Amino acid sequence: MSQKITEKPKHCKRCGSEMHRKRYRGVLEGMAAWRKRRFCSQRCANGGSSKRIKEKAKRCKWCGHQMHRKRYGEKLESMSVWKKRKFCSLSCANSRKDVGRQGWLSRARKLRGPACDGCQRATRLQVHHADGNMTNLKPENLQTLCITCHKFLHDTAKRLGLTVPGKLASPVLLPK
Repeated sequence: MSQKITEKPKHCKRCGSEMHRKRYRGVLEGMAAWRKRRFCSQRCANGGSSKRIKEKAKRCKWCGHQMHRKRYGEKLESMSVWKKRKFCSLSCANSRKDVGRQGWLSRARKLRGPACDGCQRATRLQVHHADGNMTNLKPENLQTLCITCHKFLHDTAKRLGLTVPGKLASPVLLPK
């Protein structure tokens, strides 16, 4: 003889509606999970809110506008992405003033010339800052050098005890 286990009627702690064991892909919810369940739905479990997780109010670090989680069709952006986001849009993210070392080097690379000012080589080019300040992107402060000439300039300045290497003198090219 098999005994049928009957569940006592349960009621939601929030709305008071009668709860039944749920079916997941045709399989009835287990008794242990059923006993632990206190709310009829995720909405009641979240205090009546339709959103699963409430996000804290955030402001854009650049413009100060209040940000909201982005929507992709019917879905909200994931909470992990939302927590990491600091700017409301790409235009705010790209207009930052506080760039790091890589940002300054990238900006200097855009001002690089076509060939080395020391040996006229056109490969393995770098930008040398004459005053040693990588944030100074004035054309008179920048010099295009190949990696060999750049290393030579800094090694020579170090050997001579100079703190600021200055510019490498351009060689006088004689006509052939």
